[in-house]
Amino acid sequence: MIGAAGRARLRAAAAIALLCSAPESQAQSTRPALALGVSLPLSGASAEIGVSFLDGLRTCLSADPVGRGVTLKVTDDAEAELAAEDLRAWAQPGKDGVIALTGFFGRSDAADAVRRAVAARLPLVAPMSGAQAIMQDASGWVFPIRSPDRTIATSLVGQAARLGVKRLGAFATRDTAGTELLATVRAATASNGVQLVAVVEAETGSMELDPQAKALLAARPDAVLSLAGYTSTADVFMRLRKAGFVGQLLAHGDVGSRPLTRLMGASARGVGIGLAVPSPANASLSLARDLEVAVRKAGKVPDEFTLEGCIAARVIADALHRAGSQPTRESLRRALETNRSVDAGGITVMLAREDRDRNAGELVVLGADGRILR
Repeated sequence: MIGAAGRARLRAAAAIALLCSAPESQAQSTRPALALGVSLPLSGASAEIGVSFLDGLRTCLSADPVGRGVTLKVTDDAEAELAAEDLRAWAQPGKDGVIALTGFFGRSDAADAVRRAVAARLPLVAPMSGAQAIMQDASGWVFPIRSPDRTIATSLVGQAARLGVKRLGAFATRDTAGTELLATVRAATASNGVQLVAVVEAETGSMELDPQAKALLAARPDAVLSLAGYTSTADVFMRLRKAGFVGQLLAHGDVGSRPLTRLMGASARGVGIGLAVPSPANASLSLARDLEVAVRKAGKVPDEFTLEGCIAARVIADALHRAGSQPTRESLRRALETNRSVDAGGITVMLAREDRDRNAGELVVLGADGRILR
């Protein structure tokens, strides 16, 4: 956990890095000062995910003429009370020039951001959750870019069936998210001719999950699908491998390829992940190629969350181009709502509510070194 002083330094560094990324002559001098409210886990268990998204967001905003004029107001949502305080402040009209929000990893943070954004009439772009309530929000102020959770779960079960899996075990968190995803998995197994032979649950973030692993093994599944976070998923998957399980291991994309590999090491080889966005290893996508070059110049390696942040930046910058020389929250919302889709560099992002289910993720496999294989 970082303190308030550290958090303030993080915000200042984010803003300075972005503002210094382009010469002053390239700034959009006729535009008012604009800011983007960004809330992400930048410390604690999910920090790798938050930092990756922020890297992609910053890199791709600074590559756009309009985006270079946007300051990032960054908050670490691992400090819940301070993050909530920032969100309340950003919701005030004209506060710090905040014209839109992004980030908010996880179902509860994204859901809270949706409520506040709608109440404040503040566009929320690319919340990092694929929950149905968020994907189908009817307010006109929320613009998801992810593949829905139910689409990812259905695709993972379909992939298991194509691999010849007849008996599937599922591991989920004991919460609303787990309940929703398990309902999707049950429907998908039934329609794909796969038998769901075991469902085991644990509290969010749990480790030392030997009873859950034993229950899965006792059911003799051909494959195990995890719908939990990366710490719990890694714990169960490692216990299964140590017990000699040789079946397919599958996981929802929010486990994160990099955090999962860090915990599993070489045992992560062959794990299948359903990503919420296309694979950053997909060289056929110009956005993935451009991001790879830009991020590596900074000595980093992009992952799926870096790409998600970059897609968010492309969508926001495109809307700002369309929102007029004096953009407001309302004109930005209209720009997002009237432009039904955005080409983010070979990735078509569907913004219209009735088309959001078409936003495509990708099923990938991890290599021995954690690289994403296609």
